[in-house]
Amino acid sequence: MTTQEHLNSFYRFASAALRCNGPDLTVDELFEHWRVQHTTEEDIAAVRESLADFHRGDRGFPFEDHMRELRQKLEQSPDR
Repeated sequence: MTTQEHLNSFYRFASAALRCNGPDLTVDELFEHWRVQHTTEEDIAAVRESLADFHRGDRGFPFEDHMRELRQKLEQSPDR
């Protein structure tokens, strides 16, 4: 599915959810509900791979390290 198709799908879902459930849902809540309903085989495969890594002892790296690396990368971005 292309990015545009994902956006269109989310827009249709969010519009219907707001009509049916009222305007009290946040965008984050709408997105979370949409993602649950649109889990892909790719998502499932990624989770299975991560679990296999975990069971082999791979614990990844700390969140703080990831955020530090991401901040550095964004600060160096040519878009800034």
